[in-house]
Amino acid sequence: MYSKKLLELFRDPHNVGILQSASGVGVYEDEKTHEIFKLYIKIENETVVDASFKVYSGVAGIAVMSVLTDMLKNKSLEDAKKLEDKQLLEELGSLEAGKRYLLEDALNSVKLAVEDYEKKLEKESKKKKK
Repeated sequence: MYSKKLLELFRDPHNVGILQSASGVGVYEDEKTHEIFKLYIKIENETVVDASFKVYSGVAGIAVMSVLTDMLKNKSLEDAKKLEDKQLLEELGSLEAGKRYLLEDALNSVKLAVEDYEKKLEKESKKKKK
């Protein structure tokens, strides 16, 4: 059974869609469930100023990504990297034990988006040195 908050986030999710000006994009596919989490982040001055998502998942996956994108906004890049599943769970209010893997999947998309951003920065830096 889903909590009232989780169902509200499913019915009216926040930050859904492609972020055209994304600084980094992370795509994580759960090999066991085949759910796909795509996270877009925009970073300015080492701070996540915007985040959005697309997801191929169910009710709980949509709610988790909605909460995650809300939590990422205005966080320093370092704090975004340190987000933990217990923080997401606390913000959600509750999530049945069988769906808690979604928290880790969502955080994997953050890791991949940050890595994408950092690779782009490194590439840019090398271009400037030439």
